Amino acid sequence: MKTAFFEISYEGSLADSHEIDFYDISRALVGFQRTLSLTTHLLLNDQIITQSNALKGANIRLLPPEEGSWTVIAAVGIVAWGGLSVSKDTVAGHLISSAYDYVIKAALGFHIDYGKTLGKQIEEEKIKNPKIKFPIVSRFDSLIEKCQVALEDMHRPIIFSETANSATILSVENDSKKKIGVTLNSDTYYHIGEEIVGSKIEYFSGNISGYNSNSFSGRVYIPELNRVIPFEITESSRSKGNIRKITHSLSVNAQRGDNHLVLSDIGFYGLKVNTKTGRLKRIILTNID
Repeated sequence: MKTAFFEISYEGSLADSHEIDFYDISRALVGFQRTLSLTTHLLLNDQIITQSNALKGANIRLLPPEEGSWTVIAAVGIVAWGGLSVSKDTVAGHLISSAYDYVIKAALGFHIDYGKTLGKQIEEEKIKNPKIKFPIVSRFDSLIEKCQVALEDMHRPIIFSETANSATILSVENDSKKKIGVTLNSDTYYHIGEEIVGSKIEYFSGNISGYNSNSFSGRVYIPELNRVIPFEITESSRSKGNIRKITHSLSVNAQRGDNHLVLSDIGFYGLKVNTKTGRLKRIILTNID
């Protein structure tokens, strides 16, 4: 079994005296575990999970806090990759570190070229290990979205109780430490929620993969983008006819089984909502064909 170690260290304020708010750090550690488990599961299984305890092919253990500011280390034990046993000399730990770095930076709004970084490493490993299935870039877009709330929670000791001023995430291998993502602070926290709403209504087509009738929101798979995008319906577009079209698409896709993301069955107009780096975050649906 290959083990990858990740350290999160909070500095400043009470954290420098080895103290930190109990509730906030408990939430922060849950966020830390969630970002690690979702990233690890995607890399090992080419699948997005929503519950961190659904992690397959690895386990995550927490080591005792260390002296310093306020520091803990998570040990990610990698057992299997897509059902294949993982040897101790596998490159899995290094790839997970690279994937985690990519996810943290992208979720916090920092531009990082997938093709030149993580994508390049994955392509190299595809040649060396043709039996292993690696995730495509669109999966990472979905993963980044799933990790945003967890990343907000990792900021809690900094933003809410203010028992720390910043936090640093590191990958640890032997006696070497490498920084993951960027330093977490008040700026990165407020950057997570920043969005740019487009001014031009655009046309989209796809399949509805989820819908909540209480919040008038859901998720739609768009073949052109090869990913599932969250959407919300404007109040003026919540007519019975439009809702009927959405639920019909949802029903049709449920009946298609494994082929539910093959053909578009609904067309609609909406405004793109992007992050500051230009990644499509969601769509504000204004009308349906």
